[in-house]
Amino acid sequence: MKDFKFDFKEPYPVYRGFFVPIWDKEQVKVRKVTAEDVELFYKALEKLKEHLRNVHKNELKTVADAIALFFKAPLIQELSPTVPSPLKAHALALLLPPEDLKEFKDNVEDIYKFAKVLAKLKSDNLQRVQILFEPETAEIVEKLWLYFPADTRPGYNTSSLIAHSLLTSSIAWALEVEKSSNEREIEIVRISSLLHDLGKIIDPEKHYMASKKIAEYLLEGILDKKDIDKICRLIEEHHLASARESIKKADKLSSAADRIARIVDDAIGDKIAEIERITGKSRNDWRCWKEAYKVEGDFFGDLTREFLEKAQKTLIWGDTIEDVRVILVDVGGIQNFVYRSQEIRSVTMASHIVDLVVHAHFLYYLNLRGLNVPPEAVVYSGGGNVLLILPKRFVEEVRRIVKEYTKIIKLKLHVSETEFSTNYALLRKRLEEGIFKSKYGVELDDAVRWKELEDNRICELCYESPTEDKVETAEGVKEVCKTCKCLYEAGSDVHFAPRWEAKIKILEKDFSPKDVFKSDWKDISRYIMEIIAGHDPEELESLGRDVRLRDVAVIKFDGNMMGAFISEAISFTDAIERSFRVDIAIK
Repeated sequence: MKDFKFDFKEPYPVYRGFFVPIWDKEQVKVRKVTAEDVELFYKALEKLKEHLRNVHKNELKTVADAIALFFKAPLIQELSPTVPSPLKAHALALLLPPEDLKEFKDNVEDIYKFAKVLAKLKSDNLQRVQILFEPETAEIVEKLWLYFPADTRPGYNTSSLIAHSLLTSSIAWALEVEKSSNEREIEIVRISSLLHDLGKIIDPEKHYMASKKIAEYLLEGILDKKDIDKICRLIEEHHLASARESIKKADKLSSAADRIARIVDDAIGDKIAEIERITGKSRNDWRCWKEAYKVEGDFFGDLTREFLEKAQKTLIWGDTIEDVRVILVDVGGIQNFVYRSQEIRSVTMASHIVDLVVHAHFLYYLNLRGLNVPPEAVVYSGGGNVLLILPKRFVEEVRRIVKEYTKIIKLKLHVSETEFSTNYALLRKRLEEGIFKSKYGVELDDAVRWKELEDNRICELCYESPTEDKVETAEGVKEVCKTCKCLYEAGSDVHFAPRWEAKIKILEKDFSPKDVFKSDWKDISRYIMEIIAGHDPEELESLGRDVRLRDVAVIKFDGNMMGAFISEAISFTDAIERSFRVDIAIK
C-alpha cells in the first residue's frame, strides 16, 4: 500500500460471528479474518485518503463528516443511476462548499423547490464527493462492515467494528456537546472516535498504536499538524485511565461491554472459566487467549459457533446514560400523502418527497438552525423514520424545530425520545410507545383556522382538498389543490424527465431512454405508463388500434417484520448492523 505499511499481526486466529448469517455460496455464521481481508482494508484506506483530499483541507468538521460518510457509503448507493437523490443529498449538503449550496439554503423552506434544486445539480458539483458514490467504494466498505469484529474474543466478536466506530463517535459527540461549546475540540473528539479502533484490523493486541499510524497516514496533508497530534494522542490513550472521558465512556457504551459480558457468561461462561483456569489469566488479558491458543490450538471458531447457538438476549438489562438521548422522528400520514392521487408521477413524487424529508431535508434544516447533527448521529433514516443520537440539551430545541418544520412541509412529524441504553429492544419499545402517544393524542392549535370555498369545488386528483389551481394532464386540464399541483408538476419535471435522459451502462455501452426512443421528454411524457408496460417506440402511435395495450403489474415491497427483526439485536451496535444489512439486502 503506497505511503503506508503496517505488518498484519494476528495474536491468534480472529473470527467474526454473525447472529444473522451472511451468504457466501452458503450460509456463513462464523468467518475467519484473512490476510486478503486486511489487503482489502488497505485499499479502503487509500480510497478514504483520496476522498479526504477532495474535501476542504484544514476544516475539522468537514473531515469528520467525510470519514463518517465514507463508512456509510453502501447506504448511499442506489438502484437507478439518475440525478442526485435524497440518499446523496445529505452527503452533498455536508461536504460541498458553501457557494455550491446557496440554492439549497435559499429554497429550504419550500421542499418542492428544494427537490428541483437537487435535481439540477450537475456532475461538476458532484466531482468533489464522487468517491462516495462509486460502486467499488460501496462494495469495499460493505465488506469492512461484515468482515471485521469490534472484539476478537469468542462471543464478544459478534459486533461490527465499523458499526462500533460510528456509534462510539456519535455518543462521544453527544457527551462532548453536552458539556462544551468548543467546536474545535468537539470535532477532534469525533475524528478520534471514528478512527480509534481501526488498528484492530492489522494489530488487535496493540491496536491503539496501529490506529494512531492509520490516523497519521489519513490526516497528513489534510489537517494542521497540531490537530493531527491531538487526535493521535487521544487515540493512543483511549484505553488508559487518563483517556478523555467522552471517548472512554462512549467506547464502553458502544461496545455494550457489561451487557455483552453477561450474555457471554450465560452462553459459554463455563468454557471461558476453564480457559482462565488453564492459563491462570483473566479473559480481559491478551495473554489468556494467546496462551490458550498455544495449548489448545484454534478453538476460536468453534467457541464462537457455540455462543451463537446458546446466546439469549435479555430484555430487562442494559447500561444507560442520562446525558445522551435517542430521538425517533416519525412522518405521519405517509400512505394518505403518497396515494392521494392515482397519477403515477404524483405518486412517485410524493414518495420522493417523503424520502427527501427523512434522508436529507429535515437534517439539513436542523443544521441550518444551528444543531449541526453529524452523519454518524443518524442511526437510521428511511421508511418515514429518522433515528438520532443527540445530547440531552438538544431535545427541546428539536421538538420546537419539528413543530416549525411541520408547518413548512405540510406533513405531520411525531417525536419520541428516551435515554440511551445498550439494550436496544427496551429502548425501541420506549420510543414506539412515545410515537403512539403522539399520533393518537390531541394537541390544540394556537388559533382557529378555516378556508372559505367559493363554489365548493374539490381537487380532481385527490378529491379531498379544495381547488386552488389547474394542471395540464394527459386527460386534459384539471382543477387541483395546491399540493396536487406541486406533486404533479414536480413529478414531471424532477423525477421522470431526468430519468429519461439519465444514462446507464450495460455491457460497457452507455445509453439513455431518450437515445433508444429517439424522442425528447416533452414529446414522450404522455406515454409514461405505456413505456413502463414495455411498448416499443414504433408502437406508441398505434396503441389501442393496431397494437393491443399491455398490462402493468404494480408490486409493493413492505418490510413488515423489519422492526421485530432489528429489535432482536443484543446491543445498539448489533441493531445498527441489522439496519445496515436490511438496507443493503433490499437494494
